[in-house]
Amino acid sequence: MPGAAVKLPPPPRNWKAALHAVGFGLGLLAVGFVALKLHDYAGQIELTRLSARTLAALFGLAVASGLGNFCLAFAWWRLLLHVQQD
Repeated sequence: MPGAAVKLPPPPRNWKAALHAVGFGLGLLAVGFVALKLHDYAGQIELTRLSARTLAALFGLAVASGLGNFCLAFAWWRLLLHVQQD
């Protein structure tokens, strides 16, 4: 039937915990990688060359990126709620 939502069975409880643990571990690895690279390149970055306008633009782009990621996560959450209701 076109337009009918597909009802998926819920995953086993232990799989959900395992996926959360794997996601958390990957997140920690990513943060560690970025911190390591920032430490490696710290001597090459001249913050005095960045103007207030450049720093404001960088901050604005970071906020826009965070807002976009939040909207994407919210949309996925709503989509998953919709699929579970049917």
